[in-house]
Amino acid sequence: MNHYIQCLGRTIVSDLSSKAYLYIEHSTADPLYPSKRLIEAELACDPRKLKNDCISHGYIFNNSSDNTPDYWKKASLKLNSATDSNILLSYRPGFVDRNYLDLGGKVIGQEKGQYGPLLHPSVSFLSVSNDQQGSLKEWQKHVADYAHNSPLLMLSICLPFTGIICSLTSIENGGFHIYGRSSLGKSIMTYVAASVLGHYSNNEKWNVTETGMEELSERNNDSLLILDDAQTIADTAKQRASRLQKAIYVFANGKGKVKAKRYQERTAEWRAFMLSNGEKSLQQYALEGGSEKLNGEKVRVIDIPAEISKQYGILESLPDKFQSTSEFVQHLESNCKRYFGIPKYHFLDSLIEDLNNGKANVVDFIAKRIAYFKKKINVDLNNGIEVRIADKFALVYAAGCLAIEYDVLPFGRKDILNGVIKCYRYSQGIPEHERRYKDILNNLKQQDYVDLLKNSGKYTEKDVKSFDVVRCKVNNQLVLAVSKKCLQQVCGDSDIKGFLKYLANQTVLLTQRDSSGTLKYTRQIRYKVKGAKVSKAIERRYFMLLEVK
Repeated sequence: MNHYIQCLGRTIVSDLSSKAYLYIEHSTADPLYPSKRLIEAELACDPRKLKNDCISHGYIFNNSSDNTPDYWKKASLKLNSATDSNILLSYRPGFVDRNYLDLGGKVIGQEKGQYGPLLHPSVSFLSVSNDQQGSLKEWQKHVADYAHNSPLLMLSICLPFTGIICSLTSIENGGFHIYGRSSLGKSIMTYVAASVLGHYSNNEKWNVTETGMEELSERNNDSLLILDDAQTIADTAKQRASRLQKAIYVFANGKGKVKAKRYQERTAEWRAFMLSNGEKSLQQYALEGGSEKLNGEKVRVIDIPAEISKQYGILESLPDKFQSTSEFVQHLESNCKRYFGIPKYHFLDSLIEDLNNGKANVVDFIAKRIAYFKKKINVDLNNGIEVRIADKFALVYAAGCLAIEYDVLPFGRKDILNGVIKCYRYSQGIPEHERRYKDILNNLKQQDYVDLLKNSGKYTEKDVKSFDVVRCKVNNQLVLAVSKKCLQQVCGDSDIKGFLKYLANQTVLLTQRDSSGTLKYTRQIRYKVKGAKVSKAIERRYFMLLEVK
């Protein structure tokens, strides 16, 4: 094959992009793999710079005698000649005009003989694997079918489609955080969700900065951001709570911070959904860090417990031929590594075709499914918080129904409805850490105590200090004063600070601020010791307002 250089199209100059680019193609040593890339239009006007650039990208002459200044002048004139082929540039993947631009550069909906849209040259996302493996039928049989055994797997399979269609609604960015102890199978949810979109290696860890969160969010525009292990975002509880709060706010906001032009010419933007996991709920991370998860945060990324079955973890029932949840999870994880990437493109092919034929029909289909779901769960439409939470589950249901319409998911609408409603109910139940804290509270109620009120002047100061739990009064309130040693024994492996924060929020624990305004979880026991005429401060204890019989 003869060597060649040709212009495939010219980019459109806009307010956001003052530079013009050419999309060129030129031959390389391998005739089956020519180089296609964007170059600045100014570069093509300088024959010497054009030569150096092309050769550095693999351009090879059949005959070295052709490599002359005259040849490159002609190549420059050829590239700068008029063309009717205009190419759109985008700063992010996702929907662009009437197409969907994949992060790897693939365009879904592109007409034959056309080029673009393309990612802007200034955009530098981390590399991503867009490989596909297996057929749709194989993925349905070996991955999707197992969602019949778990509402949580049903949710995770529908979530990638949710991220794709969320921009067709007014529902805010958001998602779900699956939490629980290890060995429940929560990590398999991220593998299953990833199998819809591509290779599981595209999943991210939570150890990101605020700026990093902007980049990850924009990188997953019109898609699903999958984040694993919330614990890794910081080393200390306080930092963890703060960074998780900021990262989730950034993601839900859909727009990055406005920065000075000398640092960044544009502001990042995105529409997407999120799937996250961790051993603790976002609410618990907030409590342990000394803060409280506000209602605005609760509706953005919603906590769902992973343990829906004491026996099987994330599974309602164990599929036939498996002896344990662990064995099943290993099998499904292996399948997710063998069959992946196909469902996304089948879904997008049909969606793009439908949007081009009549966008209003697609939007109407989604809106009806959302309304139907909210009606089924009897959401209070006058309660803003309740509606915003329900909207996210409703959109998952709508996305799943659309995937059924496109023959991507092998379920009936009722299957998805039942699964997503169960996940909604799980999210609205008592969180796992609260149940654990209530158990600790009940155990404290059952501890033997010494009644200082009925035995004034009977005990020495040493006696009082030796009692793990005493009954007394403070500010005319009846309390149990619990020693640190006793609290540690009853709490066991549970987080004591989180437990105390929970009790304080429930107004069960009496707190006090010192002269500097610092909140203290302990207060002084006052008691008239043996032989004394007045009461005196003995030591600091945890004062709990408990009804003790």
